[in-house]
Amino acid sequence: MRMLLALLFWLSFALLAPLLLLQAAWVTRTARRLPAGDGSVDGTVAGGGAPLSVLFVGESPVAGIGCDRMEQAVAACTARELARLTGRAVRWHAAGVNGLRIRQTLRYLVAKLPDERFDFIVGVHGVNDTTGLSSIAEWRRLLSELALRLTERHRGAVIYTQVAPMHLFTGLPQPLRAVIGLRARVLDMALHAHPDRGHLFEVIDAEFPLDARYLAKDGYHPSPAGCAVWGRQLGAALAARLR
Repeated sequence: MRMLLALLFWLSFALLAPLLLLQAAWVTRTARRLPAGDGSVDGTVAGGGAPLSVLFVGESPVAGIGCDRMEQAVAACTARELARLTGRAVRWHAAGVNGLRIRQTLRYLVAKLPDERFDFIVGVHGVNDTTGLSSIAEWRRLLSELALRLTERHRGAVIYTQVAPMHLFTGLPQPLRAVIGLRARVLDMALHAHPDRGHLFEVIDAEFPLDARYLAKDGYHPSPAGCAVWGRQLGAALAARLR
C-alpha cells in the first residue's frame, strides 16, 4: 500500500508540477505567520507522589505555533491529562522549533535539550519532512538515530506522534493539499511499519474531527482546541503505558 501511494504521489507531482510549484510559492508568500506561544517552555502540573516528566521535541506544534500561550499547546495539554489520569504531578518541557526537519533535530536541537532524565520523550516530526520531500530512506534512518540518541541522553521511553494528516490542512489550496497529503501518508506509513517500532520507539496516533476550529487561523497548525484534543489522547496513551 505504501509503495502504491508513493507511486501515486510522484505521478501526481510529475503531472501537476507547474501548478503545484505555483501554489507552493503562493502559500509561502501569503500564508499567515503565527508566533510561538507566549510563556515558559516548561511547567509542572500539580499532583501526588513522585512527579512524572515528559519532554516534547520537534517541530512547530511543540513551539506552540497556533496557540497564544504555551499552556494551551500540546505539551502542557498532554501533561494535564496525564496528571488527571494518574493522580501524579507531571513536569513537562517543550523544545520545539518552527520549520524543523528531523535531521535538524539531530544536528542542532538534541545538544540543547536539558541534561536530565525524562520518563517519556515525545517526538513530533513529519510535516517539514513532507514538504521538504525528505527521502523515505533518510526518514526511516533518522527516526532510529534520533530515538537512540534521545534514549541514551534522557533514559526515557521514546514516543513518536503520527505524521499530521496534511490533507486536512485548509491553509493549503487544492490540488496541493491532496498531493502533499499523499506524501504525508507515505511518511506516516513508513513510521508505523518501521522495524525499530516496539524496540527503540513507540507510535501514538490521534484522531482529529473534521472541524475548522481544531486548526489555527493559518489553517495549518493546531489551534488550542486541536491541541486539547491531541493532548487528551496523548496523555491517555502515556498513562496506559504506565499501567
